[in-house]
Amino acid sequence: MSVPAPPELSSPLGNTPPKANGNVSVAAIRIPSIGLDSKDFTPGGVGLDSHGIMQVPPLSHPKQIAWYRLSPLPGDAGPATITSHVNGDGMPGGFAKLSSVKVGATVAVDRTDGRTATFRVSKTITFPKSDYARHRAEIFGDMDHGGLRLITCGGTLGPPPEYYESQVVVFADVVSVKATE
Repeated sequence: MSVPAPPELSSPLGNTPPKANGNVSVAAIRIPSIGLDSKDFTPGGVGLDSHGIMQVPPLSHPKQIAWYRLSPLPGDAGPATITSHVNGDGMPGGFAKLSSVKVGATVAVDRTDGRTATFRVSKTITFPKSDYARHRAEIFGDMDHGGLRLITCGGTLGPPPEYYESQVVVFADVVSVKATE
């Protein structure tokens, strides 16, 4: 089943300049509380499409996860953003269990520079996609420390073109950044 992301719900803040990340990207993510341990990342991350909307991994590969390369690297100051599908093509997506992540859970993100950023979840919100504009600054706005935003769809599947009615966003704060073990 095809579940494309509606453009008005994936768009980051238009006034945030792209971050300079060089050749460093994201290599893996682990969320032990939901059994996620994945190295299936979109090579080089995702950016913006021709309409200025944040891209998502291809729906034909629903387990693939993508770092939004115009956000900070996980562990650097600001809200690093990672996205994946809840499902696609009749299979569970990379973030199929994201809505089950609880406050206090840990998230570890390996970077291609040999460092791992570890985060502690501070909150999870689910809101109707029609309320996206109200949450946009909270999700993508600047911050003075390392943060992480994990984004997927949630709620029930709406009528054609079959968009999920809700957005799930997990917020986390950096605990440490150190050499990958």
